[in-house]
Amino acid sequence: YSFELVPDPNKIDRAKDLKLWIPVPREWDSQKAVKIISVQPKPHAEYTDPEHGNQMLFWDFGKEPEMSSYKVDIKFRLESCEVYAEVDPNKIGRYDKTSKEYALYTRSTYTTCIIPKVKELAQIAIGEEKNVYLQAKRIFEFVREKMRYKRVAHERGTGTESLLDFPVTDPQTGDQYFEGQCNHYSVFFVALCRAVGIPARGVNGMVGWGPWIKKEDFRLRSKIQTELTPDGLAATRIYGPMGGHIWAEFYLPNYGWIPVDPTVGRFAKISNKKVVMSKGRDIELGSNAPQKDSEGYGEQWIPLHNGRVGVTVCGAWNIAKIRIAKAKILQHADPFPASGLAGYDESTFIKEDVEKNLRRWRKEVLSSLSRFARSSMPQRLNLEQFYNDYPRAKEDMEAFVCHMLRRQLGDERFFRLVDKYVNLRQKSNQAVPMARFKELAEDIYEVPLDWFFNQWIDSTELPRLKLEQVVVKKDKDGWQVHGRLLQLGDTKFRLPIELAVDTENGREMQKLWIEEKTTDFDFRIKDEPRKLIVDPDYEVLKVQRMAPRFWWFWDIHPEVIIVYGTLGETAANKKAAEHFNSNYRGLSSEIVRSDADVNDADLKTKCVVLFGRPETNKVAQQFRDIFPIKFEEDKFTWQGVTYDKPAQGAAQIVENPNNAEGLMMMYAGLSPEATLKFCDLYLYRAKASFVIVDADKELLRGDWADVDNNLYWDYHAQTSAQ
Repeated sequence: YSFELVPDPNKIDRAKDLKLWIPVPREWDSQKAVKIISVQPKPHAEYTDPEHGNQMLFWDFGKEPEMSSYKVDIKFRLESCEVYAEVDPNKIGRYDKTSKEYALYTRSTYTTCIIPKVKELAQIAIGEEKNVYLQAKRIFEFVREKMRYKRVAHERGTGTESLLDFPVTDPQTGDQYFEGQCNHYSVFFVALCRAVGIPARGVNGMVGWGPWIKKEDFRLRSKIQTELTPDGLAATRIYGPMGGHIWAEFYLPNYGWIPVDPTVGRFAKISNKKVVMSKGRDIELGSNAPQKDSEGYGEQWIPLHNGRVGVTVCGAWNIAKIRIAKAKILQHADPFPASGLAGYDESTFIKEDVEKNLRRWRKEVLSSLSRFARSSMPQRLNLEQFYNDYPRAKEDMEAFVCHMLRRQLGDERFFRLVDKYVNLRQKSNQAVPMARFKELAEDIYEVPLDWFFNQWIDSTELPRLKLEQVVVKKDKDGWQVHGRLLQLGDTKFRLPIELAVDTENGREMQKLWIEEKTTDFDFRIKDEPRKLIVDPDYEVLKVQRMAPRFWWFWDIHPEVIIVYGTLGETAANKKAAEHFNSNYRGLSSEIVRSDADVNDADLKTKCVVLFGRPETNKVAQQFRDIFPIKFEEDKFTWQGVTYDKPAQGAAQIVENPNNAEGLMMMYAGLSPEATLKFCDLYLYRAKASFVIVDADKELLRGDWADVDNNLYWDYHAQTSAQ
């Protein structure tokens, strides 16, 4: 982590204006084995705030030789943990209301100001509920309902009054809501909790993950960080994979601090992609801080108040005099399986619907691989080149390898291995080499695992499988399905592969170990087969052609053309297309064309986005047959269901028939209003092939059927062809 001050020597007083405070991580419930490796230059003072326990370093560069800029470099290592809180409302203890901690985290402060309006809203939020855990949950839901995200901190500040002094009324419903960003969501939740006697505090830190990002690739995270407040106060400009973020937590006797992130809608859980820099608000900076007169010091547009900083994430400095300050974060990933396990947590450790979540996650990883490797599908996929081109994909694929190791070892051994590995990391405060992890795995499994690590860690390619010579025969005892499974490519993988045969009465499964380039199989079933599927639950990491999803087009940037229809509802189609570009793509307005102004070359663009149904868009009409959801005048049909309400619409994505690596999308409502509504829906990131909506309500989303003919064999399609 580096922090750099770039002052204008003609506008600063060296005796007063070159002080800098930076928070450094310490251990909390979600943060273990914190090790500050080095700090350069040596700080002039170190300080632990007496209320919250935050640790801070202080420099006074006015005491150092004059330079064009002043830079601090801090290297640290820590273990950031995923946290889930399982609370039984009937087992919560009583608060000790005489304790200093209870008083600290229920008090009204300059930033978390519990004015009468806050108390009124808190009572509305909790209603008649008496249980403090359920009260906190209601408050969380109330904040989510009453808040809309908008960047206003540089204009209004971040305290409760910066929210309540600027209410907004929805012109359609008449409901009142408030605007703000993460620090406003957090302070609102904390203030409402405190107003009803629930101890709560803000949590300040960095969020993100990108060890593949190099220093030379750093970009400014947000241009808004270069803007000044109306009073001329500046903010830290943040570069690198992590961005500043503020969330919250509340305290329950017998349980401890419960994490909450109202901005993103997470209650009682926290991701492991967060680094806690400090906790609390109105934090004391220590004896070196200006007291009654802030002298222009503060953090992120907000000046100090009586020697206290509203929050501290990046660092506190003279935001009135020094207009340029830069924070840069560079991450390094430990050897396998560190990144893989970090990405394999969320779907694995939730009790509800574990298998369903894991299957969805595995499918998503294979979908990502299919998207990135689409241009290489006919050839061998070289993993070294693939990771060089798409470095962010490596973590997901290593996570998939962790899943396959779990299948090999079994749950009990796998989680025992994870515990040993994590304990070793935390006790040693350093990375565990992959070879050592392999030794731990073999000690627990009691069988050599060279074959597993050689093919999944050392190999430079992935499996590519193909069904061949599938034959179905009927006899007096039922049906026999015979065939062979080929391994394409240069490497022979050892794989446990499940085969599924779908019949009219359900699915029958068979496990097949393949170790050679060709493996024969036989299936004996009672009912007539309909389809044979290789790896139906996506248990094996492999190159597999998948149906496209909306988020794929995000990686095609900037090769996009947006086409609006002029056969009808032209104004709405055009407005929706322009809004889509300005809000989500941010490209030149020249990419937005009418259907009358595009030619064959335009339609070969990697991503063609159509606005308007076939009856209103000439290009949508031309390609209507390639889209699975079929439109007919003022209705559309999907899976036997007809949708014919004016407020309804469908978004869908398919491969572009004019470009082997391209996509074609259609956003189409059954009325001008319905098409315009797509502008407000964040479908461009959806992990789905289609979404059906009714006004603001999403009715259905899903994927097209799998499309890799190497892994799917249809009995009726074959007999029809014969």
